[in-house]
Amino acid sequence: MFGIRNSVLAGAVAVAALTTLAGPTGAAVATSGDGGGGKHCTVRPNQRGPVCFDTFAQAIADATNGAVRLPAGARTVTQRQLDAGARAAGLGANAATVVAVVYNDANFGGHSFTFVKDHGCDGDWGTVEFEEGNLRYFYDNTGFNWGDEIGSAQEYAGCHGIYYENSWFNTRKSGRTVEGAWSGGWMDDEASSIRWV
Repeated sequence: MFGIRNSVLAGAVAVAALTTLAGPTGAAVATSGDGGGGKHCTVRPNQRGPVCFDTFAQAIADATNGAVRLPAGARTVTQRQLDAGARAAGLGANAATVVAVVYNDANFGGHSFTFVKDHGCDGDWGTVEFEEGNLRYFYDNTGFNWGDEIGSAQEYAGCHGIYYENSWFNTRKSGRTVEGAWSGGWMDDEASSIRWV
């Protein structure tokens, strides 16, 4: 069976330290569960609900503590951009790390949800690094619910996602999963839980 790393305390310390040092970025207007207008959200370990923004660029700036600045109309970020931002900001191995971005539309469009953890994945596919058991618990500030809504996904920091059709990694109904970065196809608007290895 899979083993799960317990790194919640380390993640909280790293995120708190980086937030204190870097602070929020630029003109981004963040809202946290207050019903404001953001449809591009980030979530961190031990964070009480997502923090949402009007643009994907603002969400990535938040996720990287200001280290990555994308053009206002950007819809995606590359691993190269994330790495360059971390190097330029002098962020070390304990920095908050973007492990995945999911989108509600195919081809990396629509609403986005950026998962930030305290470290990346180690390449050992026998170890579950992170998991989200029920995406129905994830909302952005427009009221959009992520259960059965992912249309495409990108992964970072050496993480490989396994997207399950049912909540709590249950594949009894159909046995369907999809692995790695993807867009559209039969899993479009079907994923209800995710494990990253």
